[in-house]
Amino acid sequence: MKVSALTQNLIRPKTLIASISPVLLTSAWALKEGFFKFPLFCLLLSSALMLQILSNIANDYFDGIKGSDNSFRVGPKRLSGTSEEYLQLIKKILTGTFIATLVLGLILSFYGGPFIAAIFGISLICSILYTAGPFAFSYNGIAEPFAFGFFGPIPCFCAGFMFSKTYSFYPFLLGCLPGLYSLMLITINNLRDVESDTMALKKTLIVKKGRAFGKKMILIALFTQVLITLILGLTNPKMLLSLVILPEAFYFYLRVKKSEEATDFVPLLKECAFLYMTSTLLWISFSML
Repeated sequence: MKVSALTQNLIRPKTLIASISPVLLTSAWALKEGFFKFPLFCLLLSSALMLQILSNIANDYFDGIKGSDNSFRVGPKRLSGTSEEYLQLIKKILTGTFIATLVLGLILSFYGGPFIAAIFGISLICSILYTAGPFAFSYNGIAEPFAFGFFGPIPCFCAGFMFSKTYSFYPFLLGCLPGLYSLMLITINNLRDVESDTMALKKTLIVKKGRAFGKKMILIALFTQVLITLILGLTNPKMLLSLVILPEAFYFYLRVKKSEEATDFVPLLKECAFLYMTSTLLWISFSML
């Protein structure tokens, strides 16, 4: 397999908005408040990206070991589900990625102190435990809250602390916006894979509660985003302009509600990612005004 194809399968570049958005959003806030430092921004962005890439590769490797990436899978075929040769190759890449991420974490901890060291250590462990072990998050119905927290308020709060050297609630609240999109992305992914996950004994929240429950989660996430934007608007009224995307977001929900077959959710993942990227640009633009 070509290196480019291998890299795309493992890194999953289309998903990286989940780690990029919280850093960009908090950096925009820091720039407005006068805390922004470009070298720190680069360190935060590279650390966030490496943590997600590590999680993606670990997900591929451990799903392959557990047999979750089987022939019934509707989504993209993972390399670890193809042969033992690729499984061993991914193991080596996973080890190298873990070491590189750990090095970045040590640098980040040097500048951020014990608090950042503790959060990064927890994030590093959770990026593996998301799929690995008997109590893997993605196999026991807690992938959605994991995605919300670790791709939303937690990185935004930590980035806000790194920039300002103060514990501010505003970046935490701001981080709920991208966190809710990450929750929606993983929910749609699990809505698509519910049949194959059931066969693989992968007890996602959708497997446990059903597709109707997952669709309600999407709706609740959208309404919660509106509520949080209104709260943020009390401090920065121009943030309310980001609600211009609301009609498109709820049209997207109507499409989710009508979807029944696994293949129906494939294009919805791309639409959700597009909404996420568009919303990120709107949040950044209006939070700096």
